Amino acid sequence: MVSLVTHEGDRPGIVRLRLGGKTRAAHYPDMVSPYSVAGGPLVGAPRYAEVTARITRARALYAELGNSLTAFFETCEPTCAMRHDPSSGMSTLVLQVPGLPIENSLVVSDIAHHLRSALDNLLFILLAGDTLSATVQRNIQFPIVTSVRRFPNGDDRRHMPGASAELVDAVCAVQPCIADTEEARRLALLDEVNRLDKHRFLHFGVTHAINELSPKRVHVTPRGTYSRHQLLKVFNEGAEGPAIDVAAVIVEPPTTPFDLSIGSDELFDFTAVFGYARRFFYTEVEAMVDVVDNVCEGLWSAFGTEF
Repeated sequence: MVSLVTHEGDRPGIVRLRLGGKTRAAHYPDMVSPYSVAGGPLVGAPRYAEVTARITRARALYAELGNSLTAFFETCEPTCAMRHDPSSGMSTLVLQVPGLPIENSLVVSDIAHHLRSALDNLLFILLAGDTLSATVQRNIQFPIVTSVRRFPNGDDRRHMPGASAELVDAVCAVQPCIADTEEARRLALLDEVNRLDKHRFLHFGVTHAINELSPKRVHVTPRGTYSRHQLLKVFNEGAEGPAIDVAAVIVEPPTTPFDLSIGSDELFDFTAVFGYARRFFYTEVEAMVDVVDNVCEGLWSAFGTEF
């Protein structure tokens, strides 16, 4: 619990807080509200405006990320290299793309944090968490559960202390373990992304090729004579990484030397994916913002009361 403690002789503009039953001298000059940033009394209940502010911030960060990536790909200069395997006679033309700046991963981290926190903040408001003990407050967390055994009567039920049966049912309805919907799937993804980001690592960013290069654009220049060659297209949409296979050529006999190149008029389009352990979710980020917005608005419309 947080309560205001006043003492004679305190300097103007100084707020002293009592936290968890123990007085800790915490000085906050010129602070309007040490508990809620969305207005209200000096030590007031958190407001729904804080939830919507997080979602709005997540949207702004997503736009910022898009602008940053656009600027990066407009200025990056991919180069081509050739890899040759003399035993098979296969050579592969590889497009080398500069790595994405780590700052982009930090923006993704901020987006995930605000979205997950918006759900937790909303539940805290709906449960009037500011009226509960500090011990009970620590348990409040919007459950996102993938195992039906854990919710609503299992471990994650404790994250909703004092919730009405109607609120439990509403939260249950969007759980990945209950609802087979894109909304529920994206909530599960958000929870995993945020958990890994907080406790394990930043989600790395890699380039993603979104166009497909026809083998007809690949130029095979023999350094001598050879019997025949066959072009194999191995470059497809969905290739990720700083070194992207563009096209491969098998030459018979395998020892025949040759060069590979692409036409100078060929254009490559790139975007970015972020993830870890083969989980890429950049294309999901905007959809996750919409999902959290819809979930919060729906729950607030049904159960919210502004004080």
